[in-house]
Amino acid sequence: MRISRSVDIQMKNETRVMDLMSKAKIFKMESCNIHSEFINLKESLPKRTPYYITTYLDGMYRFGTNMFYRYNLEFCYWINNIKYSVHRDSNMYYEKYGIKPSELCDMPCGHYWKDSDKLYFATKEDIKRIEKINMENTYFTDTYIVFNTVTYEVIKTFKTYGKINIFMNQFEETLSWINKTHTNTKPLLKKLVYKDIENKKIRRIEK
Repeated sequence: MRISRSVDIQMKNETRVMDLMSKAKIFKMESCNIHSEFINLKESLPKRTPYYITTYLDGMYRFGTNMFYRYNLEFCYWINNIKYSVHRDSNMYYEKYGIKPSELCDMPCGHYWKDSDKLYFATKEDIKRIEKINMENTYFTDTYIVFNTVTYEVIKTFKTYGKINIFMNQFEETLSWINKTHTNTKPLLKKLVYKDIENKKIRRIEK
């Protein structure tokens, strides 16, 4: 094979590998699908492609996947249908929520694309489990929005009368109403709303 032809093949397929890596990040692809596309790319190379080009492309591919681990993936555990990260720079770092390392043992876990519930290594069972969790968390989020809307009126009452006992009594009444009308409300909901209301209450006092 002529040198000019070899250079052309190398440059063209460098671009194809880089495009594959970009596509994988954008669509948060599973590892098996990324690897399958790379194998298809190599099989499409012209016959008698020099060995140094195929190994060079292998190196580009390996470098790209290594960069995923460094910048785009995080290892996470699921506890009570909530995904917690072991990466300290993550908003969902488990220690920020008072979770101990011992509590992570035997919990579902894996490498996920950051800011998503998409597994990097996924089986059909994993995908079904995450879809189920997402459905439950959609209900949870809707309930939280309803609760937050109702408690806004409680905050207005506190602002008007300025008495903490009146504020907390109405808050507890609202919580009781949510528990009766939304039977699947999770304990975390109460924790989140207490924190949210407390922050709003403090801001009202400061104003």
